[in-house]
Amino acid sequence: MTADTAPRRWPIYAPTFALLLAAAGWSAFWWYAAGRAEQAADAFMAREAAKGRVYACGERTTRGYPFRIELNCERPSVSVRDGEDHMTLEAPRLAAVAQVYDPRRMIVDLTGPVSFMDARGRRGEAAFRTAQASGTATLDGRLERASAVIADPRLTLDGTEQMAGARFEAHLRRTPDAGQGAYDVALALDAATSPWLGLLPVGEGPATLELQASVTQAGELRPAPLEERLRAFQAADGRVRIDVARLIRGDVEARIDGDLGLDVDGRPDGRLTLTARGLDEIIGAFAGGAGGRKNDLLSSLLGAGAQMLGKPAKIDDKPATSYDLTLDRGRVELGPIRLYRLPPLY
Repeated sequence: MTADTAPRRWPIYAPTFALLLAAAGWSAFWWYAAGRAEQAADAFMAREAAKGRVYACGERTTRGYPFRIELNCERPSVSVRDGEDHMTLEAPRLAAVAQVYDPRRMIVDLTGPVSFMDARGRRGEAAFRTAQASGTATLDGRLERASAVIADPRLTLDGTEQMAGARFEAHLRRTPDAGQGAYDVALALDAATSPWLGLLPVGEGPATLELQASVTQAGELRPAPLEERLRAFQAADGRVRIDVARLIRGDVEARIDGDLGLDVDGRPDGRLTLTARGLDEIIGAFAGGAGGRKNDLLSSLLGAGAQMLGKPAKIDDKPATSYDLTLDRGRVELGPIRLYRLPPLY
């Protein structure tokens, strides 16, 4: 058989060669993408260090080939210095994962507990069973939306438990068609226990907390001192629209909605509507003091007066009372009654 009449074998090997070529190209692309991810992490840490916020890893590795990019940080730490104030956080491990074909979406898994020292020198620990977060960014690196879920959170400060719960969720996104600095926020904490709940003279047992709100003029999502953010928020005439803020504890439930901002002194300013069932217990406790017939009479008079200022309402088809609250330069007013004045937030 001559060479001209021999069967051509290249069609048999062509798919194999094409597969090898594609694998080599994909490998090169993965290594390039992984290198860019490490460069982005280094650039972020350098920018933050220049502002007094030092992020560090005891050991950092990049894995996930062929379809993921996974940055693993062993013994991550954060050190924040603002003038003379200094705060530190440390954790055993942090892993950030993104699909190589969709690097704008990232999933973060944090291994606890997280130990910290606050600006006052107090030491604490945030423990949890699992803690995961996810985020989506635009092509220019701006965060578009983010979510975090923490199972069995527990916060202690100087050895004393401050808060515990069954599940904490936080969700944030840019408000659609609302311009720069506008965000929708949702927070929820289930089965919350805390010594601070003892200050609420209503209900018994764990509490459920929920917040749904929208914020305007909040600026870009970047690390910054809280006081700096609040001052910029006030200067830009930012507002917080509370769609619902809810507290449930035992047979007591209270809901708040309304609109808030800050005055030039940093005090809350706006109007709220409080709808609650079981409010008589609150009034009685505030006026009752140590007990006695005189206090009982005062509690009854205050309770009757408060009901006259409120309007009948319902929560889950149960009778409740709705009250209109005004916050004028931090002063909380219920109709003509001035209750108390809130301190400045900065």
